Amino acid sequence: ESLKIRREVTYTLCVTRLLVADGARSKNISVLWDDLVFSLRKLDCTSVSFSGSGLDRVWSNPACSGSARSVCYELKEGLLVLGLPAHPGSPRLSESESQGDGKNDFTNSELTFEMKVWEIKGELIAEAWSKALTAHFGKSQPSGAASPIQLLPPASFGT
Repeated sequence: ESLKIRREVTYTLCVTRLLVADGARSKNISVLWDDLVFSLRKLDCTSVSFSGSGLDRVWSNPACSGSARSVCYELKEGLLVLGLPAHPGSPRLSESESQGDGKNDFTNSELTFEMKVWEIKGELIAEAWSKALTAHFGKSQPSGAASPIQLLPPASFGT
């Protein structure tokens, strides 16, 4: 399990470092938002919502039928809500694709493991978005990582 976590974290760090670097290079906030969406697609997130810093945006992956859960991060720049895969480990399957084949049946230990991986990935994404916004607006880098403040049910996640 630790090797899989290491692979996931290493990949997430690569993608999020690019997002932070893009923050300083982005010509406008819309381009930076597109960079965030690109990063989230690479990391298999199903949706994102951000409100703050003069930006109110929502994106959801049309290939995913919905999120089993959303996690909310309160950043100094605003509120970031990430939609996580309904079936950890297979986020690209829609509900109709995943019914009845047994391929997405997870044991409790597998779900717990996947939730740990997503907890780390989510915090790295939130921290990178905060740093990208800071770099974009030319402010000093934030001193700490983002912290989750609450879990939201999918019904409360706007589209």
